[in-house]
Amino acid sequence: QTLKTLADYRQAEEFAHFGSELVAESKHALATGKRILRILTQGPAETFSLMAQQLMLDLILNLGDGEDLDLEGLKAHANEFGAKVTKEEEYEKVREELKAQCVIQLRPAQAAAADKKAQPEPAPAEAKK
Repeated sequence: QTLKTLADYRQAEEFAHFGSELVAESKHALATGKRILRILTQGPAETFSLMAQQLMLDLILNLGDGEDLDLEGLKAHANEFGAKVTKEEEYEKVREELKAQCVIQLRPAQAAAADKKAQPEPAPAEAKK
């Protein structure tokens, strides 16, 4: 699912370079791809357990409409919440706790601004000769 999402992101990014308005699905693919890349970009001192990585990707890939993530908060708390999962049955509960802490509910105006922010700037036109 992650690889497909990243492929959709790259495709939407290519279409966005044409400067045309993107459909909602492409905007969503851009925003999700950016979130995944920000999570995968880690500093030398940042390490995450396998469970923490799974929780982060699960939240990003299953983010609902009108929701955004505090990615820095997600990264800061992922290992803590990942350590709470000791049995498979606990995963859903821990994921929901982490989601409650890191998901930001957007109002309609904020959602529109987030969609616009997700769309990359069109490349500047070359100067006419």
